[in-house]
Amino acid sequence: IHFKTLAETVQQLGHEEKSIDILKVDCKLCEWDTYEDWFTAGTGHIHQILVELHGSPENYVNKFFDTMREQGYVIFHKEANTQHFG
Repeated sequence: IHFKTLAETVQQLGHEEKSIDILKVDCKLCEWDTYEDWFTAGTGHIHQILVELHGSPENYVNKFFDTMREQGYVIFHKEANTQHFG
């Protein structure tokens, strides 16, 4: 199965340089490998990012939240959801 990157999707839809009001991400672990690409996808500003994080790989978690803050986002809610992960 081939999944498109955000940049590929933006280009295919002709949305280059258009702002995104809300980007919702729920991709069962792919968030850890793709989050840095969200900021280089060729869109305008992404106003809000709603992301469901799965697991908490040590080598990604702190960098993920640091990147969000560095990009100007405010973390307003985070809650562990370990009940149905696996």
